[in-house]
Amino acid sequence: MLDVERLSCGQIVPPRVQNVLQNLQILYGKNLKITSINAQEVVFSVIHMTDAHLISTLMTQKEMIFGSDVAISGAGCLLGPPDFQVLCEQFSTAGSSQGLLLRYLPNIPNRSEYLSGFWFY
Repeated sequence: MLDVERLSCGQIVPPRVQNVLQNLQILYGKNLKITSINAQEVVFSVIHMTDAHLISTLMTQKEMIFGSDVAISGAGCLLGPPDFQVLCEQFSTAGSSQGLLLRYLPNIPNRSEYLSGFWFY
């Protein structure tokens, strides 16, 4: 299983974020690569998968990853979880991929500036 405590280098990672990361680990196993992690954001990718394909897969597997209570509520993308924002660079090439950015919105100080759900930038 994913060792979130080791990856976070002593930082506090909220239980909700830990649950999402464990669900990603179940889906992608050893191919899940976490580049950075803290209480607000996680940057991750999956080996041998483009970021665009990964975000598309997350959209179809959102209940498994984020829980069955993924509801359409408030501003943001209608497809995504209300407490997370998932960002994907729209025009990345295979060699320039930075991974997806997963933001845990309740821990963002200026929450009103962020929309929940899945987004390309």
